[in-house]
Amino acid sequence: MAHFRCSTPRQREFPARKWRAVWPWILGNSIAGQTLGVSCMQKAFETTPTGIALPIIAMTPIVVIPFAWFFENEKPTRHSLAGALISVAGVIGLTLNR
Repeated sequence: MAHFRCSTPRQREFPARKWRAVWPWILGNSIAGQTLGVSCMQKAFETTPTGIALPIIAMTPIVVIPFAWFFENEKPTRHSLAGALISVAGVIGLTLNR
């Protein structure tokens, strides 16, 4: 069984000034994702048929792939792109089947 070192103690250090710089991002993410996102999803379920609202909600990973590529320089894998294509095809199929 292989043993992996996570990091050295020096790599785990994160100066206080950097913590102060990221707190607005943490707060904004928690408000936007959990509060506004779930509230909008619940409102969509109230006003829109579930068959329309759920495919839109399920497309979230497709929206995240370009953002991760741009902001994090994380290139999408073949599996993630294949999943995105299947998801888009499913939404198109549901739309055309109406």
